[in-house]
Amino acid sequence: QYELHKFFDILSDPLKKQIYSQIYLGLLRKINLLENANSSELVFFLTNMRPCLFLGGEYVVKEGTRADSLYFISKGVLEVFIRVNPIPTRK
Repeated sequence: QYELHKFFDILSDPLKKQIYSQIYLGLLRKINLLENANSSELVFFLTNMRPCLFLGGEYVVKEGTRADSLYFISKGVLEVFIRVNPIPTRK
């Protein structure tokens, strides 16, 4: 994963918001869950999104890993692999 957000961290907040809006607003409007989102909810997503670039063969997330992020795929292809019969774990 290449952390493109480091580039955006050096920009002023108003410029970041303007760039994020240009890049991501169209993407957010295509997501069914957000079709009824009001402007403040969309701004929340816009200001908290961080661009990530994954190259072929890289994993975005692995099964069983604790989730701490939400990913929107704006371009490219993503493959999903799941175990058919996961091995139960003891707690």
